[in-house]
Amino acid sequence: MKHLKNLGLFLLISPLLILFSYPLVWLIGACFKTNKGIYKPTVISPESWDSSHFQTLFKGEVIDFWHFWGNSLMITSLQSLLAVILSSMAAYTFVFKDFRYKRLLFITAVALVLIPKQIMIFPLREQIFAMQLNDSLFAIILPGALSGIGILFFIQIYRHLPKDYIDLAKVEGAGDLRCYLTSLPLVYSPLLCCFMIHFLLAWQQHLMPLLLLDKHQVLPVAMSSLLSSSLSYPLAVLMCAAVMCILPSVLLFMITYKNFRSALSEHVC
Repeated sequence: MKHLKNLGLFLLISPLLILFSYPLVWLIGACFKTNKGIYKPTVISPESWDSSHFQTLFKGEVIDFWHFWGNSLMITSLQSLLAVILSSMAAYTFVFKDFRYKRLLFITAVALVLIPKQIMIFPLREQIFAMQLNDSLFAIILPGALSGIGILFFIQIYRHLPKDYIDLAKVEGAGDLRCYLTSLPLVYSPLLCCFMIHFLLAWQQHLMPLLLLDKHQVLPVAMSSLLSSSLSYPLAVLMCAAVMCILPSVLLFMITYKNFRSALSEHVC
C-alpha cells in the first residue's frame, strides 16, 4: 500500500517537476545558442555547444561582470549576516526581557513587514544622501540589515526555546550578551534558514541600487542595462549572465536545504 502511495505521488509530481524545470533547462541551453535559435522556445538543445559566450561575458567585453557580480555577492552576504544577527538579538530581547515600550516596538516590527518598502524609498534616499553614503555599498547594506520578517521569525523560534537554559546561564553569572551567545547553537538551523531567506530576497534587489548607486552597481541592474533596442552582442551572452545570476541562490539553497526543512518543521510548524 505504501509503494502504491509513493508511486501515485511520483506520478502526480513528475508533470509539475517537468513544467517548472523547463524554463531553467531552456535557459541553460540558450547560453550556447545563436540568436535565431533563442527565438525558438520549444527547442531546448542547441545545434552546437559553443562556450564562447561565457568567455565573452567573463572577459568583460559587454559589462564588467566580475565587478558587478562581486558587488552583489558582498552586499547580499553582509546584509543577510547583519539581518540575522540583529533580528535574532531583537527577538531574544522581546522574548526574554521586559522593558518599556515593548509592545510599541513589536508593532513597529510588524509594520516593517506590512508597509511596502517602495513607500519609504524616497525618504530613505534623502537620508542616505544626507549621510553621504550614496554610491557606496553601505547605502544598500545598512537599510536592508533591519528585517521585520526576521524579527517575527526569531520571536517564534525563541518562544519554543526552553527558558530553563537561559535561567541556568543567569544563575551561573552570565549576562544578557553571554546568554544570547549561549542560545545560538540551539537555534543553528533557524539561523541558516533566515540567512537563506534574506539572501534570496536581497540578491534580487533592483530599485534601491538603481536609485542609490552609480559606479558600484549590482548585477541585476547591470543586466537590465544590457537590454536595449539594438544589441551589438549575441543574446546568449545575456542568457549566460542570467545563469550566473541565479547560481549563488541555487547553491545556497542546496547547502542549507536540510537546515531549512528542520527549522520550519521543528520550530515554526
